[in-house]
Amino acid sequence: KCQEVESKALKVGKPGRPKGGGSSLNEAQQDKVQQCLNNTMPDQLMQPFALWTRQAVVFLIKDLFHLDMPIRTKTSAQLTTYTNL
Repeated sequence: KCQEVESKALKVGKPGRPKGGGSSLNEAQQDKVQQCLNNTMPDQLMQPFALWTRQAVVFLIKDLFHLDMPIRTKTSAQLTTYTNL
């Protein structure tokens, strides 16, 4: 019986959210953001930034989709997904 308890206690699943889970943007919106990041600079979109930063991406998402997203919700992994780095 101890081995059953130990095996359940030590069972390790995949950490974190499932891929694509919990995203505020749908796939089409993510594609649009990615296109903007790959094909333009923030100043070309009349943004007050010279380069793409977390703040600039949040500004872009608000401008495109009228979604308020705190900067802290944009993790490096999400930004990497958008920019294909």
